[in-house]
Amino acid sequence: MYLAICIESYEAIMSHSHSSTDWDARYREKDRLWSGDPNEALVQYASDLTPGTALDVGCGEGADALWLAENGWQVTGIDLSSVAISRAKESAAVRNLDVEFQVRDVATVVEDAPSAFDLVTAFFIHSRDDEERAETLRATAKLVKPGGRVLLVSHAATPPWAQHRHEDGSGAPKFEKTTKSEITALGIADWHIEIAQEYERPVTGPDGEQTTMRDAIVRAHRPSS
Repeated sequence: MYLAICIESYEAIMSHSHSSTDWDARYREKDRLWSGDPNEALVQYASDLTPGTALDVGCGEGADALWLAENGWQVTGIDLSSVAISRAKESAAVRNLDVEFQVRDVATVVEDAPSAFDLVTAFFIHSRDDEERAETLRATAKLVKPGGRVLLVSHAATPPWAQHRHEDGSGAPKFEKTTKSEITALGIADWHIEIAQEYERPVTGPDGEQTTMRDAIVRAHRPSS
């Protein structure tokens, strides 16, 4: 399973055009890349759910996985980066939490465990290739068991620092997502859409700048039959 991480900057965005080697190098730039706090959207929109099995796409250093485990979920975290997974395992051990962390891609999870999870979360999964991203999101939805839920959060506007690492504008992931486009990308038109809205949150950019980000959130319930 994948678990969501706290993403506060452009460089945090998962792009499946990146290799495991790329992500390992990114994580090695700092002793800790993320704050260690769970995503606010996870806390806000998952706290009312009955705990079960949880899968989240892109666990990073494991903050969201650990929060879910502390709140009664049976959690596994998967990420492309072995460095991130190693740090997540260390944090779980320190907090004495039973969370399974693996270096895996979402496609391999679908092969092994389709329709297996009560909750699948995918936070800030962006890509340079729209179809590649849609394929990833469709795979994410396939992992939700009948009666389970998917929780998706994406940037609904381009971060002001989006050219921070791509000064010429080349190779940057695409943003400007809407709840309607996200539901389409997930392929869940026949599911019950419990939440579909955009919201704003204060963030700190990669150079310490303070700004407001607009995100799109979708929480959908898969029919039991």
